[in-house]
Amino acid sequence: MFGLPGQSLQQAEEDVKTAMRLGPAHISYYQLTLEPNTLFYVQPPTLPDDDAIWTIQEQGQALLAEAGYQQYEISAYAQPEKKCQHNLNYWLFGDYIGIGAGAHGKITTSVGIIRRSKVRHPNDYLRGAANGTLIQTESIILGESQCLEFMMNALRLTQGFTIETLTQRTQVKLEDIQPHLQTALNQELIRIDGKKIVPTCKGSLFLNDLLSIFM
Repeated sequence: MFGLPGQSLQQAEEDVKTAMRLGPAHISYYQLTLEPNTLFYVQPPTLPDDDAIWTIQEQGQALLAEAGYQQYEISAYAQPEKKCQHNLNYWLFGDYIGIGAGAHGKITTSVGIIRRSKVRHPNDYLRGAANGTLIQTESIILGESQCLEFMMNALRLTQGFTIETLTQRTQVKLEDIQPHLQTALNQELIRIDGKKIVPTCKGSLFLNDLLSIFM
């Protein structure tokens, strides 16, 4: 993690080098975000300014690339053939089952995409296991919401996604989003490579702007 309170460029570089010395096949490298409903958010620490964070990020990415770690997602870097299949399933909008307290699951059906979350507190979860009340929330994602959720995940990938994956895993057809794709193309946020839609470097850097096109 970079962009930490009081973190210098030298400290950030040493963090990356220390991680690489341990020889992992996969490294997640991402900026600290002050999330709402946390103490950090209510009482924010002093963080490096935007220019310093940008320099830290660029230097860290360069170190990772020099060591053979390929960036395949906004914050994920892996040695060749070592991409995290678990996370790729998430980012390509695959299905998964949530097991345990606070777990989330996603299942694609002919009706729509069903998202469920389990009871969060372990004691409540155990009581629910006894009487069959483990589901805390359940919602069905339909239409345009499916498109946005898909894009929020798949456009994180540097390799992008295929049109086939989009149509298989949502109820969205290519013609439904053609105007949005054209807008993104005009702004140079994506490129269309055969049957794949791929975020450009600009699109990855300004992902929020790219996603807003599909809202």
